Amino acid sequence: MSTKIRILCCDGGGMRGLLTIILLEALEQELDRLRPGTKVRDVFHLFAGTSTGSLIACGLAKGLTLEKLRNLFEQQGTKIFETFGLRFYLQTLLRSLSNFRLSQPLFSPSGLESVLRAEDIFPDHFLLSDLPKPVLVISYDGYNRKGVVFTSSGTSAEKSSQLPLWQVCRSSSAAPVAFPSFLLKNRVFLQNHRSSPQLEGDLDRSQTPEMIPMIDGGMMANNPSLCAIAEVLEQHKEIKLEQQLLVSFGTGQTDDRITPKQGSLWGALDWSSLIKGIPIYQVCADGSADLFDFICNALLKDNYYRFQPIIDKDASVFQADPRSIYLIKQSADRYLISGGRDKLRDLAKRLIVESN
Repeated sequence: MSTKIRILCCDGGGMRGLLTIILLEALEQELDRLRPGTKVRDVFHLFAGTSTGSLIACGLAKGLTLEKLRNLFEQQGTKIFETFGLRFYLQTLLRSLSNFRLSQPLFSPSGLESVLRAEDIFPDHFLLSDLPKPVLVISYDGYNRKGVVFTSSGTSAEKSSQLPLWQVCRSSSAAPVAFPSFLLKNRVFLQNHRSSPQLEGDLDRSQTPEMIPMIDGGMMANNPSLCAIAEVLEQHKEIKLEQQLLVSFGTGQTDDRITPKQGSLWGALDWSSLIKGIPIYQVCADGSADLFDFICNALLKDNYYRFQPIIDKDASVFQADPRSIYLIKQSADRYLISGGRDKLRDLAKRLIVESN
């Protein structure tokens, strides 16, 4: 049975989203070789993303080129993630003192928001519903303690389709410890969100504030694949599970192990340490991604493609310095040489056949 819905999913992973873009560029090269002029966005029906993956998914659905997305990571990354050094630590200290708090998010959200809101990326006037292709983005409502799935089309889209696109991506990218949560204030969304049956029961909705703190979707579903499958089944009753073709890109699996000694001695500061890569975030993100990978593989079998290279442990999620970028590129090249390109070539052949 030929598939009817082709889904592209992009994991979260901060600066390691550059790894996904490099692999997508390789896929696009294979598509162009088979059918000149074919772009990645041409062969998929639905785009799903979490955190940095939401930026990639929404960018592709909007029509941004992979070259533009790559330049955004390589050239604008330091606006999002300030480079460690004396200036960084002094600015962090000043923020703490000005807010009379010893504990503060490591990065100011201003850099991330300025990149997202740029006129050539997701300007303020551009809404989620303006996307020419369907998109699904994962976030988490910290106030009501529930996952949020933003969708641009379908019956569930009325809750979020009128949100500015940059706010959707910002909501999905608010990694705890690294960034403050995003205070979502959109009245239409809040009204629909309050009336959701999932919030009924013991919750007193009259106490819901006029804004909701949104947290990185990676804490719930860093790999959005399973959510995308469920969305298709919900919106297209006539399409069976075996008629979905899902292509999922991770942002790299490290071999950086937590030793028995570390696991037995680490406290709150160790688990949230930026120097160690915020291990608690990585454990949650990697764990959910691997679990969803296992389930999707069992459900879709040959209709499921997962690309998850081994990446250097020093290729930081939260740093955009030249060394980290070099290590990300090196990991991508190593993966492509060691069989990744062959796998992408096989996928490209299938995508071309099924999109004819």
